[in-house]
Amino acid sequence: MGVSCGRIVNLLNIQIEEEHKRKIEEIKSQMKCRKDFECCNNGFQQFCKVNLVAGGRLVECDPSNYEDSEAKQPDCQFALPFGYSTFFCTCPLRTYVAKKLGI
Repeated sequence: MGVSCGRIVNLLNIQIEEEHKRKIEEIKSQMKCRKDFECCNNGFQQFCKVNLVAGGRLVECDPSNYEDSEAKQPDCQFALPFGYSTFFCTCPLRTYVAKKLGI
């Protein structure tokens, strides 16, 4: 039985429309993640912090994700270095969720 596009589902007290949930699953099916999507498997509990910059066009990895690590950089295949200590997120899933859902 299909679910209407406007139906709301609850993931960790975050209301996400069914349309977005389907898009998230579609994005996941079209990409490979070496961490097997551990960031979002528990209702986005493990999502790294990001900041939308450049008028919301770019997603920056928040330094609090990695500043205490020995490597001083994100442990993610989608972290694109920019300059000395800035990393931009190129993960299609994380970018979608940040831009469309504000998470």
